Amino acid sequence: RMPIKAAVIGATGATGRELVRELCASPKVEKIVCIGRREFVPPFQEGKDKVTNAVVDMANIEQQAEQHVKGCDYAFSAFGTTKKDAGGKQQFIAIDKMTNVNFAKACKNAGVQNFSLVSSQGAASNSMFFYLRIKGEIENEIFSLGFKRMSIWQPGALGRPAELQRFAEKCLSFIAPVLPCPTLGKAIAHDAISSEASVNSAEGVKAVFGNSDIYRLAAAASEPSQ
Repeated sequence: RMPIKAAVIGATGATGRELVRELCASPKVEKIVCIGRREFVPPFQEGKDKVTNAVVDMANIEQQAEQHVKGCDYAFSAFGTTKKDAGGKQQFIAIDKMTNVNFAKACKNAGVQNFSLVSSQGAASNSMFFYLRIKGEIENEIFSLGFKRMSIWQPGALGRPAELQRFAEKCLSFIAPVLPCPTLGKAIAHDAISSEASVNSAEGVKAVFGNSDIYRLAAAASEPSQ
């Protein structure tokens, strides 16, 4: 089995950095290319020499990322924002939707066969809620590009570190259970690593993971055989 080469956007976020941590820790992963508007400095030691950075203009990510993802087996997007942080609906579409879709196009053009997307619980292109509708559109547009395998992660509220929490998440954490970002990162990495042998015989596979799936995969990743 060949070592895995991975490309990641959103590595500086709460989920992204946990995903990169898990990829770095795996002996099955040889290289991780972190693509973003600023460098990702790993906040951990194990395997951090596997990380290389490609600083790009995110508004032109389709053109600029392609050269950096060539030779990668997997691409991961943990990139996302909110309508408030983006500055409004149109800005949210331009930043969240187009960055994800255009990164996926760069990956497809470069020959990457497998794509993993962090989306949201309730994402659906026909949703009455703007945020969930756009998330659903992102899922559909990336799937339509024709990757051999696409993994879609639909977590509920995330338990980010305090310094990265959004206000609504801080409020929600007091009244409802949240999914820890390290758990999500572990599940995403395990899905890619454990699926590596089987994707070559499949075409157009789409796997969607909710909270219960995420906990199950994270637990499997922690078993001694992994």
